[in-house]
Amino acid sequence: MSEQSVLKIPHGIALPGEDRLYVTGMDEALHCLQLHRGNLLARADLAAVPLTAQHDTVIAWHSIYNQSNTLQLIALQMQEGGIHLIWEQTLALPAWVVVTTEETDGFLVEATIQNGELLVTWEAHGRYRGGAPPPAQVEAAATQVARHVVHLDLQRGTVRSEQAVPLPARETATVPPVTSPQRVVPYRRDATWETQPWAVDASQAHLVTTADGTGIVLVHTERSGTAKAADTNGTKIVREITLTDDAAATATVTPDGRYLFVHTPTDADLPWRLFAAASGELLARFPFEEGTTEVAVVDQLILYLVVEEVGTAAQETLCCRALTTGERRW
Repeated sequence: MSEQSVLKIPHGIALPGEDRLYVTGMDEALHCLQLHRGNLLARADLAAVPLTAQHDTVIAWHSIYNQSNTLQLIALQMQEGGIHLIWEQTLALPAWVVVTTEETDGFLVEATIQNGELLVTWEAHGRYRGGAPPPAQVEAAATQVARHVVHLDLQRGTVRSEQAVPLPARETATVPPVTSPQRVVPYRRDATWETQPWAVDASQAHLVTTADGTGIVLVHTERSGTAKAADTNGTKIVREITLTDDAAATATVTPDGRYLFVHTPTDADLPWRLFAAASGELLARFPFEEGTTEVAVVDQLILYLVVEEVGTAAQETLCCRALTTGERRW
């Protein structure tokens, strides 16, 4: 199974070729579910966040209590209806790093499997955590960033090498060179709201308002090719698609950036609309479930997270609908 068949979904990963999901439940334990039916196949009795997988082996991670700068990687395998520990590897990160499973911009872990080797990338952003606003020089000294790639043996978990790598360039939230003044439209991706453009095939996708300052327009820009307009830096608009004229509409982009959903929170009767990010084509309409936050599209299925207030606690439920019919699968 290739690495391309591992897709990020709310609270976990999907393996469409294996008809399987690995997700972290509200009990923080790792659960293995059947993708198309939602049946529980197995559960691991330990807290873990899934990163990637190959065949019956899943790679996950968790923090360690009272060791804030320690990251523990684990390999688990599906065997006889259960999930069993194969190996674990502890990585000691710089003292200023705070390893956390909370979805914040302070700490990030990603992993891929390439040619039988496990590549784990961690990225950390340190911040001044004092009470009063510090002098500029104190804040500058306290602000630290790091990004490392660790190469591990996939079968044993032993570390082969580790190196610091530059942080990826982050796109700024700029309005593309449209012909009339328009504003950037924030969109939800994973658990956060973002404003910067994202990559779709060979172009960059932007969300901006319509010309009258309402609605949502999907704009694709490129550095070369046929263009409708170009700015002084050579950025060219190759496509503009109006997704909605509704001023109250909000957008959600899937983790892989290939799809986006548009919904109007002020009108529960309006459908949830699914668009292809590459073309702007309207693919389907679905009933919107109140409390829906994160969403992904996997193998003609829509996987989405619904958050409900139950007493004083928030209950999160992973749900599934068929993309072609909108039918609730599980």
